[in-house]
Amino acid sequence: MSAYLVNKNHIAELVKSYYRLEDYRRPWLNCSACEEIQIDANKFEEEKLAIAFFLAWANCESIRSRYGMRSAMTDFSNADYCDGVVQATRDNKDANLSLAELIKMCDCLGYQSCEVDGYNNSDQYFILERIKDCFVRKLVDQSLNEDDVQWEYVA
Repeated sequence: MSAYLVNKNHIAELVKSYYRLEDYRRPWLNCSACEEIQIDANKFEEEKLAIAFFLAWANCESIRSRYGMRSAMTDFSNADYCDGVVQATRDNKDANLSLAELIKMCDCLGYQSCEVDGYNNSDQYFILERIKDCFVRKLVDQSLNEDDVQWEYVA
């Protein structure tokens, strides 16, 4: 499997879209560890900037895990890349992406970040899954009329 660093705006747009669309704020949870993810928003001014940093860091670590430290593919600074993602997240411009595009972008970022052992148990995995779940919920809400959908299967 190959992996690459996604464009800095890729992560920024996922995070900005999540915070624009999600109206219910709750703690971030790592369901594998059964504990709250410690988001130190104070270091970043806003929680969304910390989330962007978390996701960017995971992408960096995935590349390093896949290609090793002595590869041309890892000739970048984690700090510079993550700072660039945080800066792009601060930008107030909205790319106006569709929910389907955002869902596919989540899949892309997950694929590019999964090279680290234990990724599916990591905080970053659960953060990205929650963001994707938000987009999926919104897409389903747009697609269906509540009256046409049963809550439970009835034979």
